[in-house]
Amino acid sequence: MSLLSAARGAAALLSLALVFFFAPTDRAAAGQCKDPWVTQAVQQVTGRSPNGSGDNGECNIYRYGGGHWSSYSDLVAKVRFAFGKGPAPGQAAATVAGQCKDPWVTQAVRQVTGRPPQGSGDNGECNKYRYGGGHWSNYNDLVAKVRFAFGQVPAPGQPAATVAGQCKDAWVTQAVRQVTGRSPRGSGDNGECNIYRYGGGHWTDYNDLVAKVRFAFGQTTAPAVAAPSLAPNINNYAVRPGIVGPNGGSLIGQDGAGVVSHDGGTLIGQDGAGVVGPGGASLVDPRGAGTVSQGGGNFIGHDAANGSQ
Repeated sequence: MSLLSAARGAAALLSLALVFFFAPTDRAAAGQCKDPWVTQAVQQVTGRSPNGSGDNGECNIYRYGGGHWSSYSDLVAKVRFAFGKGPAPGQAAATVAGQCKDPWVTQAVRQVTGRPPQGSGDNGECNKYRYGGGHWSNYNDLVAKVRFAFGQVPAPGQPAATVAGQCKDAWVTQAVRQVTGRSPRGSGDNGECNIYRYGGGHWTDYNDLVAKVRFAFGQTTAPAVAAPSLAPNINNYAVRPGIVGPNGGSLIGQDGAGVVSHDGGTLIGQDGAGVVGPGGASLVDPRGAGTVSQGGGNFIGHDAANGSQ
């Protein structure tokens, strides 16, 4: 009888021990999900432990994307959606307002506008198809297309690095700034950077360009064309030997002796002796002896007294 009682007592103790030993595995603790990622994701999204345990309540994996996710971030996105704190599960897992799916788009929009994009993921200003149809060759090309989308520069066919107020020709940038006191309204070859606004795109040097820029902005008259200089000054007959006299007819030699008189007829040698008379008929010897008379018929020698040669 005593042995039977002892055996029964031992069996009871063994059963009690087995209950306590297997309790943690048979019955999950409250707030502990069967899938530890679910536990962690619910805590991350709600700031508390899940209301449930195992596969029950908020631990039920089918609450989150039908029980399917590609990564922990994807699970978090689906938990956010399940608790009404994020977009539909099809949206990128880490979608945040002002954060684009493509980080280059986020950076380029910030650079161009000075603010975060108005949108997120692929939506709003994060939609890559707003910028060159979603195609660009490098980051600078993307920036150019973002500038165009926001109306800050010409079409995307322009060079990617085009900057407002910077002309393709550096002299034009400098000259417009000098004349107007501000940067050119345009860039590359456009607007006030268009070289054909200034003298048809032709100038001899920087000063000539500045003169043409001033004219284009209405600050001066048309740039004067330099007239060819005449040397010597034909009107300065009082200072140096004249070429043409004051009445416009006399031609005077370097020593001041007249060659042709104001009437265009008298030719006088350098020593002042007449060669042809005012009438254009008398030929006179330089020594003053008559050679042909005014009538053109008499031949008179050196000795005018005897009329012989």
